[in-house]
Amino acid sequence: MVPDVGVGELLRMTGSFLIVLVLLVATLFFVKRLSTNLGGNSTQLGVNVVHHLGFRQKLIVITINGDEILVAQSPHAVTLLGSWKISELEGTEQSNIEIDSISKLPNSPTKKHSFREFLGQLVNRQRN
Repeated sequence: MVPDVGVGELLRMTGSFLIVLVLLVATLFFVKRLSTNLGGNSTQLGVNVVHHLGFRQKLIVITINGDEILVAQSPHAVTLLGSWKISELEGTEQSNIEIDSISKLPNSPTKKHSFREFLGQLVNRQRN
């Protein structure tokens, strides 16, 4: 026995389905719009560069309120390697940016190849 479904019941079910879909889309739209407004100014925090060193190990440059920090992430810890102000770096040439930013880091090497050696030792130590 097949139940009798008339045209009126079919239209009512289709209309109800369309109303539910419209309400769902409207709800998702308002949730997305409210979530971006409640977050505040999202430009104060951002990830600028991510460099993968190996399996689950990476270097990350993060911008926070006009400052940049360099952190190393591993499966066991996140280590701060250095920080500097972006305003100090503006208006200088690209070659000076690298030298100035490295020299202003606490306990930083003074030469580029020293940083490469340090990074290589860090990666080798993590692999062992």
